[in-house]
Amino acid sequence: MAPIVLFNALATRLLFGLYSLVGFWRVTEVKRDPRFWMLVLLLFPLLLETNKGKQKLWKWGGGGINP
Repeated sequence: MAPIVLFNALATRLLFGLYSLVGFWRVTEVKRDPRFWMLVLLLFPLLLETNKGKQKLWKWGGGGINP
């Protein structure tokens, strides 16, 4: 895998994760309910997908999404 492709993939996931964490933080602050931090659990599939490595693509998207 080319280094630029790997960098782009990791940068995209990092930005999405940071954006999500800021959103979770804002919801927790506005609602004043720390239980909203449990929304962070929704980021675990992103971590699993990122750690998948050089394995095959996920096949859950259907033919129109996956090449």
